[in-house]
Amino acid sequence: MNQTIRMTSGNAKATLLIQGQRTEFVSHLLQVHSEASRHRLHLTDNSSRLLEIILARNIEKGSYALGETGAHVEVYYSDPTASTVRRFKLNSGNLTISDVDEAHLPVQAQFHGSGFSDVPGDVTQIELTLGELHMTEDTPVIDAHVSYDGYDYRTGYVFYNHLTGSRIQIKSEYIEEKRLLDVYSPSRLIVGETYDFVENPDINIHAYLRFYGPLPNGQEHQFLSSRGTLTVEAGSPGWLIGRFRSVTDAKGDIPEAIITGYFHVKDIEDVTR
Repeated sequence: MNQTIRMTSGNAKATLLIQGQRTEFVSHLLQVHSEASRHRLHLTDNSSRLLEIILARNIEKGSYALGETGAHVEVYYSDPTASTVRRFKLNSGNLTISDVDEAHLPVQAQFHGSGFSDVPGDVTQIELTLGELHMTEDTPVIDAHVSYDGYDYRTGYVFYNHLTGSRIQIKSEYIEEKRLLDVYSPSRLIVGETYDFVENPDINIHAYLRFYGPLPNGQEHQFLSSRGTLTVEAGSPGWLIGRFRSVTDAKGDIPEAIITGYFHVKDIEDVTR
C-alpha cells in the first residue's frame, strides 16, 4: 500500500463518557497517514490513548454522518492502558468540517457521536459529547535511527518544548512500543552551533541524548550518550534542522547503541508539542 506520513501541528480535544465515567482527551500530536483513497488522522494524548479519524481523500467542508466502514468519515477511540483493552467505533453522530486545506484535510472540525466496544460480547458503550480538531502547520519529516545488538528503532512522532531550554522528544511510530528518544539542551538551539552530548549539560554548548528501549533480554533500559554531537542548521523559513550522531557506552551485558538522525522543528520562543 502506497502511503505518505506527515506530522501536523495543532490540537484535538474530546469529552467522552464510558460506562458513565467522564474522561477528557487532549492531544497536541497529529499524524496524518495519506493513502490512495483516504487519510487517517492519529491523535495521541500523553497516556497513549488514541483517537483515529478516517476521511475520504476528496472530503470537503460540510457535515458527515458517522456510519459503517467505507463511509466518508469514521471515528475510533482506543485506550491501550485500560484494564480491558478495547477499541470503540462511533457508529452514530456527525463530524462537521468548517475549513479544509489543499489536501482536503480538515483545518477545523467538530464531532460527536456514540458507539460500542469491538470486543466480542462486550456491550460497553462510548459517548463522545464534544470533539474539536484544529490543524495548523505541517511539520516536515522527523527521523531517528537507533541500532544496537540487532535492534532497530524508527520514529514517527515528535514533541518540541521550548519553555525551559530546548527539548525534542521523538516517539516510536508504533504507539504500543512506548519507546522514546529524548534530546535536551539548557539553551535555545542556534543555527550554526554544534552541541556536545554530555551526561549533565549545564552550559549553552552542551546537550544530552537519551534513548529508552529494551535490552536483548526484554528489560527496559535508558541509554545515555556520553559522546557525540548535535549540529543545528537552518531549515525552511522559521524552522531549525538538528542533526545528531551519538554512541553510548557498552557496560557489562548492556550493548553499545549507535544513535543517528535529525529533526525539523519550528524556531519560536514559546511552544509545547
